[in-house]
Amino acid sequence: MSLKELAAINDEMLQEGLSDERAVVLMQEQIERLAEKASEIEMLIQYLQAKCQWIQSGKRGAEPSFLCGAKYGR
Repeated sequence: MSLKELAAINDEMLQEGLSDERAVVLMQEQIERLAEKASEIEMLIQYLQAKCQWIQSGKRGAEPSFLCGAKYGR
């Protein structure tokens, strides 16, 4: 969550109060963002592990490509 988003939520809390329903919506949105980031981090870890193994094996075979597993169009 960005500082701008946190400030907006803080303003909402101070001005109107934050309903339980709104709090849940905000938390669910944050969960979705974090899950996406976790997926991207896992993909990066897998790439780096494959790259390390490729280097340790004397660079035999095709070099692992990060772009092969990348998701486009987000």
